[in-house]
Amino acid sequence: MIREKVIKLNKQVEQYLIEGVLVEEYVLKSISALLKFMKECNICLRWIILHTSELPVGADNNKRCKQMLQMVVTDSQYNPADVFKLLLNTAQFEFNLKELVSLLLAEKHERWIANRKEAVERLIELADVFSGAMPLTRVEKNDNLQAWFRKMAKSIESLDFQDWTSAGRQTNQIMTALDEVQQFHELDANMQVKQFLNDNKRLLSTMILLNNVQESTISIMDLVADLSYAWIIIDSFTGVMQEGIKRSPSLVTKLRATFLK
Repeated sequence: MIREKVIKLNKQVEQYLIEGVLVEEYVLKSISALLKFMKECNICLRWIILHTSELPVGADNNKRCKQMLQMVVTDSQYNPADVFKLLLNTAQFEFNLKELVSLLLAEKHERWIANRKEAVERLIELADVFSGAMPLTRVEKNDNLQAWFRKMAKSIESLDFQDWTSAGRQTNQIMTALDEVQQFHELDANMQVKQFLNDNKRLLSTMILLNNVQESTISIMDLVADLSYAWIIIDSFTGVMQEGIKRSPSLVTKLRATFLK
């Protein structure tokens, strides 16, 4: 049922509006899923708004058209308040997500370079651990591991932000190599060494995630969120909107996001 779908989506989108849920780290890891959910909300809104709107002049006197409209309204258990609520919640969700994505895009290059620099430094430090230059308990000197970690540090340093196709592939290969060495040499036995490696993989993973946020992401969001089809129809929600503001003045914030949609 459409009404059940609207209620379900409202519950889901309200979870994303809870403070502390839609944060930078979550957006980086889940951008594809978030865009998919955003699309799902907008498809539902588009269908219900267009299929329950008042008939245009001419069609409103056609008995068959009126019967079809009434059938859709009845079968979908259309509730204007629920639909308007989903519209406001979706608009606020889109506004919050777009702000975060815009910030990530603005800082993307700088943060990618910073993560690469830190990843290089950590691997050099780890190489020093196996050279005996850095006294960590229960870590035996190992010239092979020392040389290997220095080699990996140089590989990371050579990654080029501008050539992301190659850089992304190499970053994944480096992460796989780190996993294999960690397991083969049982490096988890030393918590400090394990922490060095986990931190390094986290930095490399963030570099990959940062690249998943593209300029096209904003364009996709704008396309999916388009509400131009409803700017005339939306007048029919005026009564619901006024009642909502009376009950909860804070609704104005979501209305602002809706007008920006």
